[in-house]
Amino acid sequence: MQESTDKMEIEPSREPVPDDSLTSILMKLRNAEEKLLTNEPDPFVELSLDSEEPVKKPEKKQKKERGKKWKKREESKEQTGEEGETDKKPKKKQENYTHFFSLPLHTSEFKEKATSVMESILSKLDDKMRPLFRRQNVDQIHITLSMLSLKDEGLKEKARAAFQAKEKEISELCKHPFNLSFEKLGVFWDRGRGKKKMPRVIFLELKQDENLERLNKLCHIIISEMLANGVIQQKDLKKMNLVCDKTTNLFSPSNYHVTLFRIKKRKYGGGHSDTDIRQVLKEFEDLEFGTFPIKRIDISTRFAFDLDKFYLPLSTISFKEDEEARIQVKKVQEEVGLNELTTI
Repeated sequence: MQESTDKMEIEPSREPVPDDSLTSILMKLRNAEEKLLTNEPDPFVELSLDSEEPVKKPEKKQKKERGKKWKKREESKEQTGEEGETDKKPKKKQENYTHFFSLPLHTSEFKEKATSVMESILSKLDDKMRPLFRRQNVDQIHITLSMLSLKDEGLKEKARAAFQAKEKEISELCKHPFNLSFEKLGVFWDRGRGKKKMPRVIFLELKQDENLERLNKLCHIIISEMLANGVIQQKDLKKMNLVCDKTTNLFSPSNYHVTLFRIKKRKYGGGHSDTDIRQVLKEFEDLEFGTFPIKRIDISTRFAFDLDKFYLPLSTISFKEDEEARIQVKKVQEEVGLNELTTI
């Protein structure tokens, strides 16, 4: 009887282990570890300590929203054949322009006057502001009528042929004297606000006169011909800054100008503010730059230069001299005692 009592004392307790005890938790963790080692777990489920059965994770709200947007985008593609809505706005693709229509202005008189004006502007800037102003090379000074993207020889030949097809019409329209007048400075401003707003380009503006109307007609002839021959696409007119006047129905640039300075980007703060820049430009509000002859129009090649240091022309149309106007000028000059025809 004594031996039986001793055996009962050394036998372990067989009472059930409470679920919330440390031993129970360790046992469940051990079982879970064994299952993970023997079976590949589902990434979207987790094991519960209270049960051996896996429990699905609740879907997050962000995943649901992304799923809805993806589904909406796919439906849009099926219906329109185009890209649907996206979370981020796509970046604008910058067009790779290779050529442009230009009116060269690199005569000695124009270059001398432009150099004088640019030096006057630079002299009014301090040492902090002056390095930001990048001067236009006077050997390449011009008026841009339109940019062109001629990426292969086929497009180049098509543009050249369409341009030369209008040679007679252009020459008649732009007979000498075809002069353009420049009267004041203009500014393309950066997209900053308040004191952070800085000029991006400083340029000469053209005077509104009858010769500007001739320039509008010249530009319309060229753009219309390029559109008709597929060199320029209708959908590209806006990004090329070409507009159609509602009253005259003529295509032309949104702003004729002659670039004098391009201003480098800078970190705003310290140095000059936009008030200082405006004050400098205000001194040139009444600038009378002068009137100068236009003698030809080119399809100019970007980043390539001719012997005269102007852009290498893909094609050129020279403006014919108006003999009647030449005779009239000669008579006037003889009357005042001038021997040289300085205006033509």
